[in-house]
Amino acid sequence: MAHDRYHIGIDVGGTFTDIVVCDQADAASRSIRPHHTHDIASGIQTALGKSGAPTDQIAEIAHGTTVATNALLERKGRAPGC
Repeated sequence: MAHDRYHIGIDVGGTFTDIVVCDQADAASRSIRPHHTHDIASGIQTALGKSGAPTDQIAEIAHGTTVATNALLERKGRAPGC
């Protein structure tokens, strides 16, 4: 079935938005690192656009982010009530 051809993983970090596209038709995978944006939604949209996967052929999208983890590790950001 064409609608389950692509499986996509996206990670939005503090520096890059990374995407991995797995094509079930030929068992190939490829990584894409589009230009980073600080707008998470825009970064995901750009990454999906650069994936080359038609939306009607995407079986799943898994999304993760290291933005919050990086903020904790680097002690950046603001705690509630501060």
